[in-house]
Amino acid sequence: MTVFRLPSLDERGKRRLAVALDDQPPTVLSGQAIATGNRGDAWARNVEEGIEKLTARVTVAEPGEHVLRVFMVDPAMAVDQIVVDTGGLPTSRRAPPESYHRVFNPDPANMSMPAVPGLPWA
Repeated sequence: MTVFRLPSLDERGKRRLAVALDDQPPTVLSGQAIATGNRGDAWARNVEEGIEKLTARVTVAEPGEHVLRVFMVDPAMAVDQIVVDTGGLPTSRRAPPESYHRVFNPDPANMSMPAVPGLPWA
């Protein structure tokens, strides 16, 4: 699972949130918030790309519907997207388009997402 968060600088050194599937214990994810002044450091790269990816493994014990819980650990965390990869997702800096869901997205053909040339799902 990958949480796409908006990068922000925190003088305390990190921004954290936690995720948990169903009744599993939460897993704390820490964002990179220390700027070294080097153009190639992780924080600078996240700001240039406009996103920071925080990843965690979640264990799915059985098929069916599940509840993904997201907890605020530190204030001012802005989550943009959450991607659950069940296998086969191509590597990309961007998240894939929203997937089909019979309640929340019953007609995926009417999604207003522009095609981006060069992306695997474009």
